[in-house]
Amino acid sequence: MTGMTTSTVLRRGTTGKAGNKGLFDGHIRTGDEVTLDGLTDKAFQKQFVAEFAPAGIDTSSTFDVDGADVEVDSDVYADGMNYVATSGDDSVDVFIYEGRLSNPQASIAAALREKQMEHLRTLKKRLPAEQHAAVDAEIAAVTARQPLIADDWFPEEPITLASDAVDQHFAYGDQRFSPPEGAENMFVTDKKVFYDTHLHSGFLAEIVVGEDEPDEENEERTARFRGLADAVLTTENVEKVQEHIKKTYGLIFDDSTDWGSPLTVRAEVPVKKGSRPATLEWANEQVADGFDRLQTDVTNETLQEEIADLLGYERDQDDINHFIPKAASTV
Repeated sequence: MTGMTTSTVLRRGTTGKAGNKGLFDGHIRTGDEVTLDGLTDKAFQKQFVAEFAPAGIDTSSTFDVDGADVEVDSDVYADGMNYVATSGDDSVDVFIYEGRLSNPQASIAAALREKQMEHLRTLKKRLPAEQHAAVDAEIAAVTARQPLIADDWFPEEPITLASDAVDQHFAYGDQRFSPPEGAENMFVTDKKVFYDTHLHSGFLAEIVVGEDEPDEENEERTARFRGLADAVLTTENVEKVQEHIKKTYGLIFDDSTDWGSPLTVRAEVPVKKGSRPATLEWANEQVADGFDRLQTDVTNETLQEEIADLLGYERDQDDINHFIPKAASTV
């Protein structure tokens, strides 16, 4: 709604009688004067953004970042909103996708801090060495106010503070936010971000028994299978497996005391490190490599071989899909 128009175009009511907002007076009005239900063009645009912005996305036009005023303009798109924020001489763009759990203000603040640190690093190159310590101290101060962000983050990308997702559960592939590949679930509390994935219930038992876990309907075979597994999977041996998984992948292995229940491999990441709040992107980065390598090693049976060796087993040369005690090997 820009340009020039007469009051007759957007008049309220149908009579044009005196007292109506839109009179047939022929007066030429500018865009800022044109009214639609009593709103100027600028006010109408602001209301439109507030009412039609994608759900869950903040459209505040001003806010404070580390004591500095920030002016924000936003444009609505079919798949989200683009924010243009200005603070002093700095300007940043951040696009937030619809449905993406995020705090636009946190993303904008992080982008502006990154700009500030970029200026400081450039300034440091121009100053004599004796002034570098002062610039480094300022960079450290800005860094301390910056959330923990993934290494591959770019200032125009959104971040998601863990504190904005408390009590939220996410499954792998979730459009709002997804845990890294190899992890099935992620749950956020006010203290930690929890991740987990699962191994089938007979994962360890099949290694030490040397055969596949039987169908529970075959009671006799099931009882034999579980008895043989329990004899080997002592607390000491299970602890060896836990230590190996922790050392190799940085993950926590929970053995199940209930037969038939999946075995859980999990991880925990704090939502704050020192005074710096964590982002979910940073938390994902802390566990991504471990879960990815675990998934690969289970698929390739590398982990099974390592556990077998740890517990004193080796592959049966007649059936390479199973393991036998080393002492019983004929090779």
